[in-house]
Amino acid sequence: MSTIFKEEYNMSPQKYLLNFRLKTAMNKLEGGNMSIADIAYRVAEVLKLDRSLILPVTTEEMQEATPRPRFSGLSIAKAKREINYTPHTLEEGIKEMFT
Repeated sequence: MSTIFKEEYNMSPQKYLLNFRLKTAMNKLEGGNMSIADIAYRVAEVLKLDRSLILPVTTEEMQEATPRPRFSGLSIAKAKREINYTPHTLEEGIKEMFT
């Protein structure tokens, strides 16, 4: 069966699944350099939800034992280069998830 799959898709089932998972994860994580509040506002806009219910807080207000880094992100440059990946926008990903 894997031989038939490889002939059809030009890759093993394992590699196909890995590529699928990578693309799915990157779609979910690609969003640029935005705060969690910015992402929440954009989700609310796309889904036509009441954005006034979103209450941004600072790290200090959360009183976490270990503060989170101010900026963290995911570079998808390698995926773009090696598997010719083109990410969806955040809005496209949200619509895809909820339609």
